[in-house]
Amino acid sequence: MQSVRTTLTKRDIVRALLARLARPKEFIKAWALWTVVFGIFLVFIQGAPHSLVDLLVILISASISALISVGASLAFVLMRVQHKLKDGDGILGDHEYEITDEGLRERTSVNETLVRWKGIKSVVRLKRFAFIELVSGSFHIIPASSFKSNEEEAGFLTEVQRRASREQNL
Repeated sequence: MQSVRTTLTKRDIVRALLARLARPKEFIKAWALWTVVFGIFLVFIQGAPHSLVDLLVILISASISALISVGASLAFVLMRVQHKLKDGDGILGDHEYEITDEGLRERTSVNETLVRWKGIKSVVRLKRFAFIELVSGSFHIIPASSFKSNEEEAGFLTEVQRRASREQNL
C-alpha cells in the first residue's frame, strides 16, 4: 500500500490555512459580500445617496470597510489557530497516511484513525500543500515536501481521489 510520512509544525498549519483561506476566488467572494453588507448599512445610516458623488463615497467606504473586515477576520482566525495548537495534541508532530482497501489510515503519536473512502469529500492541491477534505468538514494537511518527488505526490493524491470518487459513485 502507498503511504506518506510528514511532520506538521505550527508554521505548516498556519501556511496551509492561509493558502486555503486566502484563495483569490474565496477572498473576493467574502469581500464582495461584506461590501454589499457595509453598503446597505451605510445607506441605512446616511439615507439614500442623492448624487453620484454620494454613491461613490458609499461604494468606496463600503469596499474599504469590507477589505479591512475580511483581512482582520483572516488574521484573527490564523492567530487563534496558532495559539490553540500544542505539541502532543495529535495535530502537530509526526503523521503517517496509508492508503488501504478500507480507507485512508492516519497514525499519530496520540491516535490511529481510518477514514473510509466514502468519508473523503475531495483532494485539493494548493501551493505547497495537499488538503484531503473529509465529509465532516475537517481535513488532513500534507505538505508537498513530505513526498520525494512531484510524481510520488501526484500518484498518492490521485489514488486517494480515485478511491474516494469510486466509493461516492456506488
